[in-house]
Amino acid sequence: MLLTIIPFFLAARFALDENYEERYRWRYGAESIFDVSVNLSRVDFGEGANPTTICSTITGELECRAKDSESLGCRLRNDVTVSSRVDDSSGCQQQSGNVVTTRDRIFDREPFEIRFNSHGVENLVVRRTIPRWRLDIIKAVVVQLDIGTELEKEPSSFVTTEDSSFGRCELDSKILVTGDRASESEFGSEFGSEFEIVSLASNGSRSADLLARYGTIIIEKVRRPEKCPGRVLYFFGYASNDDRSERGTFLDMVSSMTRTTISDTGFSSRTLSEGAIVTSDGSTIKRSSQRVTLTLKSVNPGRGMPLTISDPASTNLHVPSTFERYFHAARRIVRVLHQRKPFPRDRRSLFRFF
Repeated sequence: MLLTIIPFFLAARFALDENYEERYRWRYGAESIFDVSVNLSRVDFGEGANPTTICSTITGELECRAKDSESLGCRLRNDVTVSSRVDDSSGCQQQSGNVVTTRDRIFDREPFEIRFNSHGVENLVVRRTIPRWRLDIIKAVVVQLDIGTELEKEPSSFVTTEDSSFGRCELDSKILVTGDRASESEFGSEFGSEFEIVSLASNGSRSADLLARYGTIIIEKVRRPEKCPGRVLYFFGYASNDDRSERGTFLDMVSSMTRTTISDTGFSSRTLSEGAIVTSDGSTIKRSSQRVTLTLKSVNPGRGMPLTISDPASTNLHVPSTFERYFHAARRIVRVLHQRKPFPRDRRSLFRFF
């Protein structure tokens, strides 16, 4: 039995007994669970000798069900946010006891839909009145499923175009193969022998043997500012109750790279973006980084019919089409920085996170 994980690209192949009990257990299709991790860091260079690094980590899950051959019905759930402050050069990877779990609930469990074509994510369907900061979170996670190339291509380097939170960018892309199976530490999954991951041919349904042939496929995508002619200030932000000044911050991207690893035992995609942070008062610029990781955790029988979206509206991953007010606010920040004038503290046009 073949059950879709990512339309047009990946499926889970199960060796099941074709009896009534098994067919009944899978009557609603498959439910894929991904672990989500978002790591944010900001380095403040004060008057002291050592910089202060402010760290924030959000962990949770992405739950997805195939609605048809071209779309997934998904929702984010079970999030936990922790924040910390590191007063030395060790960075967020060496957080000490100064870690606080906040009460912020970043994921709201509302359903949304991801529509795909043979090139990757085509658009999203969300509730029309969804808060903009929540939509930004969804886009930052969903872009990890945007493989962006047909896996049937031979291993190679090539240039392609991508719509993302930074705008429309020309990417330097590579498809690499290792000939070996990826290690368990690469995926952190708990897979048993119930199924294997297989690639789908471009028609979205026929199973190809690419993973069996290549072992592990690695896709690397590199974004550079000079190759994003319409680059925008990307909404960033922190989810910390004790840092009110960070409710509206923007990231001017300096570099960004996505690495997607696929084998017959797992799927993982992570994006690391670095740049300069422009805070909402327009008075400081700080070095910052963001790492978003999505890892397939399990594939289980679906529970009930897919959730429906109330008052649905379509949007794509390209920010300019949907964030008119956002751009006006960002441009005002840039003008203020050049003029060295105080920034108006009107937070209504600033989104909270991402």
